[in-house]
Amino acid sequence: MTPEKNSNPRQLRLSPRLVEMLGTLPKDSLKVWRDGTLNHFGRLFQKARKRIATKMGNPRIQAIHFHTLRHWKRSTEYHKTKDLVYVSRLLGHKNIGNTLKYIQLQVSDDDSFICKAAKSLTEVVGLVESGFDYVCKLEDGTQIFRKRK
Repeated sequence: MTPEKNSNPRQLRLSPRLVEMLGTLPKDSLKVWRDGTLNHFGRLFQKARKRIATKMGNPRIQAIHFHTLRHWKRSTEYHKTKDLVYVSRLLGHKNIGNTLKYIQLQVSDDDSFICKAAKSLTEVVGLVESGFDYVCKLEDGTQIFRKRK
């Protein structure tokens, strides 16, 4: 696949289950979906979005676009990993400045944290896996962790 705008190619990992599901699609044509044009996919997305907005009684869903999902993904990945280089590579950007344009950095005046203490390695691993950051170690060996509310 040729990347757009001189960027690097994007690679997505597919689960074995998805690969299996894709393998069951009919192979009697070169095209999986009707005409395969971007307009066709856009119309399908608009219909699905309208159906979901109506069913959920939430007209704001109509404001969601493909680009909204792209912004959400890159912002989520950045806030999960705090690794700008990783997100830039994930998106296929050659210039990290392009990634910075799209990541929604959250600036908050609220410095509220959830604090937890861990005494065992199991507790430390559990806190780190759930997004807590290390703060310090007390004299008795207890380690303090925190994450934003």
